[in-house]
Amino acid sequence: MRLLFLCLGNTCRSPMAEAMARGLGGRGVAAFSAGIRPTGRVAEGTLEALRLLGFDPSGLTSKGLGDVRLDEMDVFVSLIGAQGLTYLPQTGAERVAWEIRDPYGEDLATYRRVARDLVPRIRGLLEELGVEL
Repeated sequence: MRLLFLCLGNTCRSPMAEAMARGLGGRGVAAFSAGIRPTGRVAEGTLEALRLLGFDPSGLTSKGLGDVRLDEMDVFVSLIGAQGLTYLPQTGAERVAWEIRDPYGEDLATYRRVARDLVPRIRGLLEELGVEL
């Protein structure tokens, strides 16, 4: 199962989701993330929140839609609501839209809250997709 998580800067939410999907889905998931306007860096709060929740943040980078093979994805997940889906091609991939708070520039507690909120959503999505957790 190949999933792409999309947000604005690929700095906070989508890298979190990428690492969580990899961690929860194991070998059954190839998770990727991208931003509409990537900042070129993953926020330290993102990395720390992932570590605190037991997810491996290694290898996370901030990238744009042009850096990912969109035609190979099975599922697109917009973390900025339905408007995010308008940036993605019509490929036959399943399309999911979530409204996830952007913790950019906030304190570590906010990053942790956002991360804790993402875990059950991602777990539920993977279960719906039939991925063995």
